[in-house]
Amino acid sequence: MGSFALGEIVTLKNHPYYSTNNKILITADATMTPPLMVIIEVYNDYKKTLDFDEKSGVQESNASKIKCVFYSNKTHKYESNWFLIDQIKKISPINSNEEVQSLPLEKAIVINKESDINEFINKNVILKSWEIELGKKKSSFSYDNYSDKNHYKITACLSFLPPVMVIIGAKKADELKESNFDKKTGTAKRIFAKILIKCRWFNPLTNSFSEEFFTPESLDLVIDHDLELIDVIQRFIRDNKFMRFNNPKLKFYNIGNTIGQPIKISFNHCYYQLEYFDFLTNKNETLKLLDFKFEKENSLDLYSKDYAPYYGNLESAKKIKQFLKEEIETPKKSNKIFRIKYRSKKGVLSTRTISECEFLDHRLVDENSDSKKNKYIKAKCFMRDGKERHFRFKGIKRIEILNFDYANLNKQNVLI
Repeated sequence: MGSFALGEIVTLKNHPYYSTNNKILITADATMTPPLMVIIEVYNDYKKTLDFDEKSGVQESNASKIKCVFYSNKTHKYESNWFLIDQIKKISPINSNEEVQSLPLEKAIVINKESDINEFINKNVILKSWEIELGKKKSSFSYDNYSDKNHYKITACLSFLPPVMVIIGAKKADELKESNFDKKTGTAKRIFAKILIKCRWFNPLTNSFSEEFFTPESLDLVIDHDLELIDVIQRFIRDNKFMRFNNPKLKFYNIGNTIGQPIKISFNHCYYQLEYFDFLTNKNETLKLLDFKFEKENSLDLYSKDYAPYYGNLESAKKIKQFLKEEIETPKKSNKIFRIKYRSKKGVLSTRTISECEFLDHRLVDENSDSKKNKYIKAKCFMRDGKERHFRFKGIKRIEILNFDYANLNKQNVLI
């Protein structure tokens, strides 16, 4: 018999998610997918042998059961039900399987007596299943008879996404509910919260406010956002400035240190996130502002220190041939980070960011080549997750040095 604890996330066994995998795309009719639920009470039956029915021969099921709660967007109410443990399975929280701790948690809600609620009164909370429900996606299928093509549209599946609530009080659990113990082991059979938290949220169905009691273990405490940081980033967006910072989601890129141009700030249910263009990955990235480490206000007019070929009135810009000779060929190796526009042998044009660049003899790249005119760079390519790649000098159509302080490249979580 598996053990279950208050506050764990579970669902019915027919749910497509399993234990540590909550990234599966749901197709067909997503409305038939059961909700993710949070355990609010446990009843353990320690009976080891299960009898058979004398007439049917059917073996009785394990009587241990759990009570769970979830939020329905159809009724805009919290629903609770009892389930036998053989009917459900556990689902791990998102942050337990990722290096980046993405849950907006301040600290656990620990309440041993009613007066302890004073520390949490007027704080924002949300049911623990929220982050997995927020990330749930569904795919819908359509067929275009005119073009004879199938189309798939991926959208969010938010049927059971719980609202953000405000703590307004607390009370003791029902006096009639008492723990009882197994007579052989002395272990408690019933596990439940002794203190319940009262929360209030806006109910769009009734266009009024609703209230409900919750176990402390079933809730996540939502962190208050840094409004000053949001104002600073908004100024960066308004002034078209660039910034150096650390994105923990990109740890395999230069330990997460990067340069980006902020595009917009959006609010995703219970947290703010920044969308920006990243000059290492060369694509738009998103970052929760809770993960954004900003130690001082620092803006850049340019994301590059040096350019080639000449663009505009940049005095430091050079011709590509001269630039490559000074920065890579002559020193043989460079610890700088370069951003290049590159044309492959097949004529495909792409933008790459490369590091640990080393000048390479042409014979080490192409054994059949006897031309000394072919020059190559061996470098780690961020577009290929830091894997080693070779680049022809003559394939480089533009090159620039990213505006990093190279002495601080190995420092983590520092705005440089």
